[in-house]
Amino acid sequence: MTIQVIRYHTLQPGPTLLLLGAVHGNETCGAHAIKHLNALLDNARVHLTAGTLITVPIANPKAYATHQRFCERNLNRQLYPKATCTYYEDHLTPILCPLLAEADCVLDLHSYTSQGGPFIFLGGNNSQETTYARALGVNHFIYGWQDAYNKAVGNTNETYQAHLESMGITEYARAKGALAITLDLDGDIANIVQSEHVSFPPILQTRKIRINRCPMATDTSCDILVVGGGPAGSTAASWTSTARWSPVMPMSGWPRWR
Repeated sequence: MTIQVIRYHTLQPGPTLLLLGAVHGNETCGAHAIKHLNALLDNARVHLTAGTLITVPIANPKAYATHQRFCERNLNRQLYPKATCTYYEDHLTPILCPLLAEADCVLDLHSYTSQGGPFIFLGGNNSQETTYARALGVNHFIYGWQDAYNKAVGNTNETYQAHLESMGITEYARAKGALAITLDLDGDIANIVQSEHVSFPPILQTRKIRINRCPMATDTSCDILVVGGGPAGSTAASWTSTARWSPVMPMSGWPRWR
């Protein structure tokens, strides 16, 4: 098995954006969307104007080929370089981790089978990451996933080992200084992406892609959704006057874990 990594370099300076699909092998819409974007770029139907774009359509190729979430362990947990590779997914980290460390912005595409609409996992109180997320045109956001996961598996202390247990794609990228978010698509959108190959992240739905800045979203109808509390010092008013905080995600059948 090999991992396909595609790079697009422009002649203008700018940050590096990394797109990943199929971190979980049975969540295939991200792979389809990224392949579609690659085709548009290769055929000059869209153009990069600044910076560098790195795409990894299929981050877990063996799990993708067998249409399962993972082979031997969840690639989106305990993702960091290891001295000894015990599981199949451990052999992927020496490839993925340097890419995550290189990137300035990371977008990790996932999906879930039930209905409920797309939503984004945010890491905390990084205002630049919040702006990046809002520019994607999604109105549902979740904070506090890492804390919730640690509590669920019994990692109630803030030890270094507990931190590594819950470290996935976005957590590792943030630890290396990147803006990183996970975009989860619901079953209806995922089916459209896979069957018609017509949809990919809204930030890329343009004939010219400029990745050296992320514009603020103009839509003010935004639900702020919280798992285990919002970012330190944040208020709903700091987002929009119509935003509301909720400890429970108002969607039917939302996935328990990323």
